[in-house]
Amino acid sequence: MIIRALTFDIDTTADESLGGNLYAARLEWGRLMPIERHRAVIEYYAGKMRGDGQVFSNISGAVMRDIPLPKQISYRPHCYSTAKRKSDENVIRWHFSATPLDFDLIDGVKVAKPERIIVDLASSLDADSTLIALNHCILARHFSVPDLEKYLCQNTGVPGNKRLRSLLPFANAKCESPMETLAWLALYRASLAMPEQQVRLSSANHFLGRVDMHWQLNKRSIVAELDGKVKYTDKESIFKEKKREDRIAEAGHKVLRFTWADMQSGRLVSRLKEIGIPERRYFGRKLPEWGSDTMD
Repeated sequence: MIIRALTFDIDTTADESLGGNLYAARLEWGRLMPIERHRAVIEYYAGKMRGDGQVFSNISGAVMRDIPLPKQISYRPHCYSTAKRKSDENVIRWHFSATPLDFDLIDGVKVAKPERIIVDLASSLDADSTLIALNHCILARHFSVPDLEKYLCQNTGVPGNKRLRSLLPFANAKCESPMETLAWLALYRASLAMPEQQVRLSSANHFLGRVDMHWQLNKRSIVAELDGKVKYTDKESIFKEKKREDRIAEAGHKVLRFTWADMQSGRLVSRLKEIGIPERRYFGRKLPEWGSDTMD
């Protein structure tokens, strides 16, 4: 067992203290990624808790439902209970809920419904991170935008409700990864012409491939592909992708590739400006912005 509570007969010299009376086997704990540590603590406590309507939501709900979180998180779970507790009791970050949250059982853990999780995330994460999670939930068909709007109308008192309402006009299921959401946000903030997304390109009725972003500018066609670190994991995948890119380029499309580093440095926007992507005439709504309260 990786995690265990302190008792009179355990030797803690080989363990790492997690707070309170909780310890983790140092060797196994050190091998885990932050999200794996978070999930391990959730599963430990889920097996110990009884009563008081405890349900995991917020960041912990996202971890259990594989909703992407773009920032590092701590191992302290977020749990909602109908009993009032100290927020720092043991290792759990407790939240009071007057009524029990609706939940699904996932690997034996009571996990809040996706609608509640995304509202709770809006109360904890910054606007960009919340939009990444929101786009994922819509793409994964956890809920639709109308479903979420109905939920927000029925639960106006939940913290995060107002923030999430302001973000709904920007929900975009065509952003199929966190990187694509952040790229879309960068383009929107730079007031550039917005691309078509997930476009199937063809030439003489021959399918060339599907691309992440596409601009048709008079007689010029520009394609932007967004590559994460783990998109291509073997030589065969790299070879197939190179052949696909060659087909698209030979058909007259200008292909640009961008990485996380390009996004973080601002090169994505500057390169697209250089290549001739114009500013859009209609600037649209102002993107809501708020900071992150916690990733704890």
